[in-house]
Amino acid sequence: LEFYTVKSRLGGQVKDAQAKAKMFHYLAQGEKALKENRLDDALSAFLTARDSQYDEPNPLQGIAEVFRRKGDLTAAKQNLEKAVKLAPRNAAIYPKYIRVLIDAYEVEEAAQHLEAFKKLEPSPSVLDMLHGDLNYKQDKLRAALAYYKRALSGRSNDATVYVSYGNAIFKNGNFADSAFYYGLALRFDPLNVDATLGVGKS
Repeated sequence: LEFYTVKSRLGGQVKDAQAKAKMFHYLAQGEKALKENRLDDALSAFLTARDSQYDEPNPLQGIAEVFRRKGDLTAAKQNLEKAVKLAPRNAAIYPKYIRVLIDAYEVEEAAQHLEAFKKLEPSPSVLDMLHGDLNYKQDKLRAALAYYKRALSGRSNDATVYVSYGNAIFKNGNFADSAFYYGLALRFDPLNVDATLGVGKS
């Protein structure tokens, strides 16, 4: 949010200053609405940002996140696909796109984009998380646990890794240990909804 706000203020110093400033302003508004879970307001802001700069991937990522939270994975996928085409070297987009594909059970397409993502030389822990998610979705729990465990070594303060590891352990029938990892997730992110739900079910 702060990044987009600052970029909005500096809009006059870049090409297409007025349009870019408008885009960053509405991106900031969209991010604020997302944090407050006002999804319709967020969508409206991101769509306005998109209209301001049609060749920028950031508004598309915001739009995709709104649709993902609304449960419309098809719309989320379509917007992230457009974002990847606009910025094929932008490594920040791929994990979002790949996770949406995994959530939509499009595992073959997710695997293809994961291979493309590797060429951008991202962090090994990010790759391990994506491999873990891909294997988890296919009920390949042993492989998923191995990837999540490796990801933990590089992201030991990331609640999402502990939640994913806890989910895989729970699905494997080890309820006591899953509660431990959900608890670790809450230590790093006390408001993590998935971790809270995990503790409740384990």
